[in-house]
Amino acid sequence: MWYERARARALAGAPPELSPPAARFARAGLAGLLAPPEPPPWTGDVVPAVPPRWVGARDPYAQALGDVVRYLCRGPVDVGARQEVSG
Repeated sequence: MWYERARARALAGAPPELSPPAARFARAGLAGLLAPPEPPPWTGDVVPAVPPRWVGARDPYAQALGDVVRYLCRGPVDVGARQEVSG
């Protein structure tokens, strides 16, 4: 659909229609298309955690990573249902 409109305008000798991506490209080139038009509405902080002294066969990092992946794929994870081991 966009192609047909652009082709018709070009054949008629009219100036190109500047959609928001086209305007970004005209203003900033390829970098304008690759960069997001505005900063994302979210931010994230990475905070290192002190590893527990002993956790047995359970790896808390692998479990936390699994919780994050499950959250991103399905929705909230009930972290209260996990059994915590204090050391």
